[in-house]
Amino acid sequence: MKFTNQFVVNRPSAEVFAYLTDFDSIPDWNSEVQSSRTLTRGSVGKGTRFSQRRHLLGKLRGETLEVTDFVVDRRVSAATVGAATNLAFSWNVEELGDRTRLTSHISTKLPGRWRLIEPIAAPVARRRVAANMRRLQAILGDCPVSGRIDSLERVHLGETEQWILIRSADVSNPVLLVVGQGPGLPLINEANDLQVALHLEDDYTVVYLDQRGCGKSTQRPTDTRPITLELMVADTIELVDFLCRRLQRQRVLVLGVSQGGTVATLAAARQPDRISSLVTVGMDVNIAYAEKAAYDYVLSEAARLRSGRALRELRRIGPPPHLDTDKFGTRVRWLANFGGVMRGKKYRDIIGTTLRQLVTSRGYSPLEAVTTLRNIARVQNQMLPSLGDLDMPTMAPRVDVPIYMLQGAHDFAAPPDLAERYFKGLIAPAGKQFVSFEASAHYVHYEEPGKFREVLQRVRRDLERTDVAKVASSAMRA
Repeated sequence: MKFTNQFVVNRPSAEVFAYLTDFDSIPDWNSEVQSSRTLTRGSVGKGTRFSQRRHLLGKLRGETLEVTDFVVDRRVSAATVGAATNLAFSWNVEELGDRTRLTSHISTKLPGRWRLIEPIAAPVARRRVAANMRRLQAILGDCPVSGRIDSLERVHLGETEQWILIRSADVSNPVLLVVGQGPGLPLINEANDLQVALHLEDDYTVVYLDQRGCGKSTQRPTDTRPITLELMVADTIELVDFLCRRLQRQRVLVLGVSQGGTVATLAAARQPDRISSLVTVGMDVNIAYAEKAAYDYVLSEAARLRSGRALRELRRIGPPPHLDTDKFGTRVRWLANFGGVMRGKKYRDIIGTTLRQLVTSRGYSPLEAVTTLRNIARVQNQMLPSLGDLDMPTMAPRVDVPIYMLQGAHDFAAPPDLAERYFKGLIAPAGKQFVSFEASAHYVHYEEPGKFREVLQRVRRDLERTDVAKVASSAMRA
């Protein structure tokens, strides 16, 4: 099978060639490659070898490739070494002033008896190669220096394919990665509602992520590892690095909601260099404490309101831990019905909003919308056991980026007293602020959108002042 693709990007040829010969970056744009690593030390040239793990015929296969032809800034070719797949590719780079024409040639043979199906497999492979080329084009030069962007993109994080939506009125604005709540819930479907409520895309280049296993980032048959908190933290760190390359930035701002706040904080604690600031909303701090507080609240409310059904269901699941979908879902449903998630909204209202978002979002086909809903329980069953021991004071006692903790005063999903204790004990040399939303429960960004937007504008002003101070300090040292 042979495939040829060509496109032009608005980037100098030397920069394009440098990216193409950074073989470790191949998974950023090639959805079939899980990992890639250069084996030969020194500058890339003829004879350089690199290894990669690639999805082929439903399995992950390891292979080693060697550079067979190399002309600096003009041409590079490589082929597998002793592999039955006989994969070979070449890039031809042509300078067009400040633009670059890139031509790719790829040839591959399926192993053994699989070659009999090559006539059938070729059209599918051709579409996948073309999709990879579009992704590469977007990374290399389709992101303008300024102007509007609205781009739904597949990214390779860990061993999985995940989806992001990048939207902004002006792509030159600071980058804001939104890590949504969970477990099991999508986020891309919320983009329109978030923009209407908060106008984030007026001030930031906003990146919405459907996390591992959620929404469009549904698990493939080859994704056999259970979804855990640790994997989501690793995905977030990798995505931040990808966005810095994709959007040509040194750092990004991260906004984490509920469980997303926990994921974002752990990512910032472990790798702060690429994160400019951190904003959390109703962060999960200690699951054991939060579960007990939530269960005690719904049980007392059920008794106060004389709700026989609520009392029966809550007594059936018993006290925490609630680390399976049935028990967790029952507690959350009554917590929402009793106003502990969003004041003035019951569980059916929140579910109805999610359904409307999925149906009206351009990001999901009807089948994907159905799959998204089915996957919620599956992801929860995988993730909940990994959350049982969550304790942020132990896991992230220090964060070396500015952190803004936003907390609803009536939040019974993530108790305010627990959040305040974590905040007070948190070591944050770059600065920390705690903002209480007195009229909100768990979703402060929807319940008090005006105040939330003011906080985000303050974060941007703080970032700009910090950048100016760094420039002035560098000038004085020079």
